[in-house]
Amino acid sequence: MEVKKLDQYLKERLCKDHYEQSLYAVQLMSHVTKIYDLDPRDAIMAALLHLVSRQMEPEQIVEYVARHNPKLVERVPEHHPVIYYLTGPASAWFAIEELDERSDDVYRGIREHTLLFEDPSPLAQCLHVASVLVASDQNNARTAVLMCDFMGGRLDVALNALKKRDVFTLRKTDSPPMTRISNPDFRKSVS
Repeated sequence: MEVKKLDQYLKERLCKDHYEQSLYAVQLMSHVTKIYDLDPRDAIMAALLHLVSRQMEPEQIVEYVARHNPKLVERVPEHHPVIYYLTGPASAWFAIEELDERSDDVYRGIREHTLLFEDPSPLAQCLHVASVLVASDQNNARTAVLMCDFMGGRLDVALNALKKRDVFTLRKTDSPPMTRISNPDFRKSVS
């Protein structure tokens, strides 16, 4: 699906906040494609589609992911927000099944952007930071530092800082970090 039609599709189906976050993520990802050697089309498509499953209710997202891989739902620890981590896999499957987006790099970038999986792709890592930035208070000093690191080519510094912070508030947290699970190729179940 071309970007213009996809934009209209998302505008009609996502709530205003998720739609605007997707557009802002597209802007950020467009700016960092050269910095992180990302394919521009893949970066834009992944950013645009990373919240596409949010058109469903939270319970529907869990059911949708459970239909594809029940063990994935079981592996999210109780103290972590399930929807936050399952949005990536759900949006990746939705992009393939409903929108016919067939790029492997886009699929992996979306699926892995919540960092639920071990060894996320560079696109997924960038999309993770971008998605945290777009959802963060833009007047927060921590957001500004994270933005400077990300836009300055210091992805490892930004990711390391996020390991120690709540991704919703950017405050330091004592919660144990999410244990990442192995990264099998779930795409086989939807091809």
